[in-house]
Amino acid sequence: AAAAAAAEAAAKAREEAAALRRAQGLGEPAEAEVVEPSPEEMGPPPEPEPTLPTERKLEDLRLGRLWAAFPDGARCSVRIHHERRWFGEGSTLYDEAVTRPGALFTYSPATGFVTQVFGDGTTRFCWPQQLRSQVAAAQRAATSSPPRPGGPGDVEVARMVTPIGALARELTSGRREVWHPDGTRAFRNPTAAELLERADAARAAGQEVELEYLAQLARDCKALEAERGGLRRMPAHAKAAGLPGHWV
Repeated sequence: AAAAAAAEAAAKAREEAAALRRAQGLGEPAEAEVVEPSPEEMGPPPEPEPTLPTERKLEDLRLGRLWAAFPDGARCSVRIHHERRWFGEGSTLYDEAVTRPGALFTYSPATGFVTQVFGDGTTRFCWPQQLRSQVAAAQRAATSSPPRPGGPGDVEVARMVTPIGALARELTSGRREVWHPDGTRAFRNPTAAELLERADAARAAGQEVELEYLAQLARDCKALEAERGGLRRMPAHAKAAGLPGHWV
């Protein structure tokens, strides 16, 4: 704004000088006689526009990554646990004395039994696929009952142990079970859509045994979901077995 005002004042001064020369009969000045305004007349230069601070997510920086390989084929990796919500919603600052992102530690031995330790102290164990398939096949061969979530053949895929002592299990069907330190437990059976997603994943991985098992569970689950109109008429033991998509 100051520069514009100075330029306007300089232009007005030139017009007044030209009018005075015409009044005196001197005519218009030559190009060489035109005098540009001095820096003092122009005023101070305009201030540059302030630059906004750049924002970058910590997970985009890929900080703190460590990979190690051992002679027996085992692998180990450590990185910042970006997936954990360790700061307040919408906050841009945090106090390191109060909260920190933590690290995610993963150890993969040659046997395939993967162990992970998360930033909040939770530990996760994942069973290898080959061992799961062998145990599931043995359990299904030893029973003649139809497959159901949590039944024979629905073996454990992974389990997590929290710092407060709770145990969470994930089964092949997608059924989830939580066991609390006081002896109580909760579980949730998968829906037909979730079972079909797992079946597609098994098909893509070439796991024919699990694909057949999940497909049968999906068909039974669809039939159960179609009978929801008669939910009140269902016996108590059927409800206790778990409705698809509901925690019990």
